[in-house]
Amino acid sequence: MSDKIKFFFILCCTYFLLLFCGITSELSLGDETLHYRFAKDIFLTGKRVAYDSLYLRYAHSNILLPYNSEPLWHILLSFLWKISGKPSFIIAQVYHTFYYFLLILLIYLIGEKLYGEKHGLYSVLILATMPAIIVFSVLFYLDIPVTVLTTFCFLLILQKRILLASIAMGLVYVTKRNGYFFLPFFIFLIIYQNNNNLKKIIKNLLCFFAFPLFFITYDVLWRESNLKIKVFSESRNISSFSSLDLIKDRLLVKDLNFRLTEYLNSYFSNPFDIIKYFGVVLLILLVLYFLKKRYEKKDFIFLWLPIGCYLIFFFYIFSFNSDIRYLIPIMPFLSILAAKSLFYVNKRILKFLIILLCFLQFISTIIFVSIKRRISHEIKEGFVYLSQNTSKDSILLYPEYNILEGTERRFVWAGILNGSLGEIFWDTDRKTVEDIIKSLGINYIVVKKTRIYDDAKRRHFGGYPKSFMRRLQEFSFVECVFDNKEISIWQVK
Repeated sequence: MSDKIKFFFILCCTYFLLLFCGITSELSLGDETLHYRFAKDIFLTGKRVAYDSLYLRYAHSNILLPYNSEPLWHILLSFLWKISGKPSFIIAQVYHTFYYFLLILLIYLIGEKLYGEKHGLYSVLILATMPAIIVFSVLFYLDIPVTVLTTFCFLLILQKRILLASIAMGLVYVTKRNGYFFLPFFIFLIIYQNNNNLKKIIKNLLCFFAFPLFFITYDVLWRESNLKIKVFSESRNISSFSSLDLIKDRLLVKDLNFRLTEYLNSYFSNPFDIIKYFGVVLLILLVLYFLKKRYEKKDFIFLWLPIGCYLIFFFYIFSFNSDIRYLIPIMPFLSILAAKSLFYVNKRILKFLIILLCFLQFISTIIFVSIKRRISHEIKEGFVYLSQNTSKDSILLYPEYNILEGTERRFVWAGILNGSLGEIFWDTDRKTVEDIIKSLGINYIVVKKTRIYDDAKRRHFGGYPKSFMRRLQEFSFVECVFDNKEISIWQVK
């Protein structure tokens, strides 16, 4: 069996297994509901929108949920829905998982171009079975789409197709902006490939920047005109929100043992999270890469430089303690490096064990996603209660976006309430907490019990603090109207 046939076998098998996993699970985790609703609102209005339509429906309310993410993924999905005639979760899943198909195809072409056909095949085997790649090829997040575009841009520059690379880089900006962490490397690569020909370098650089400048200008002007992000300040008045506040929060560290911290699904500073996201196969092969000293000049120029360039911006912008999924764009480069170790493994039994480990890693990750990407029966019971027993203009306090699709009721959490949520959770004066909740128009406090955490040493907005839950039962202005083993609903009188 030739390497190309093996490649297409791996590509088709992994793609359809991922697609099956996605279609048989539910829209439920993290931000994917928000991205889905963004595409749905574009489909319904026929244009890019600034806020969730459910929040705009009630003009008297100051609470808005902004669509602050880049719009390309959503626009393309809404276009597919226009062809089919209506929004469809299955179409959305087929569309999103197709990015995985493209990414695996691209990494094969790059590995083949740099090191040969066999190397391209091994790169595919490693990347296609990497846990983070699998998970976010199912979940509706933007990390895989932006990785496809940055990888495609890299391949086009290698092929010296600068105009097409410019288009790809322009699309990166309206897909997910952290893809621009590679920009200095792409500039270097264009200069490197033109052999000190100054005239050609200037011409290619001007060509390369044409489309990025166009898309950046469009997006910035649109945001200035349409997307005025509003949140409640600590005084509970509407105020403008600046991303500079996020930088201040990272720099002005107060009490290390007891402070309000960002809640993430993974942390780069946690070794176990690194293993879970990158997978044991990649890490083992990278260790072998250094131990066996398989590196060469080509590795440094085409692989280590983009990885290093991206990491510098990653640590500067996101900090060392950030979410590992933001590192997905460098995973294709790492898989090509790791493939060098697999390529030089001479013992057939050892190579077989590594391939078997890739297979087990892939299957276990798919099973994990299938189990986690579901809304439990008990949570659905709570959503049904809210849908049938609350006013359509009700406002719910809840930490997950999936309640929007589950109830068609507005919800608020830290991203909308900002400092006010901290006051609700930790202000010791009951009358103050009551005044804040009522002034914000919150009608129901919806508690997902698996999101209750001990805030004795660490405070964050990833769920409900235990200290708040103890006090909630004593508040006279709320009443528990629904309760099962996973969710309780408290009505504000």
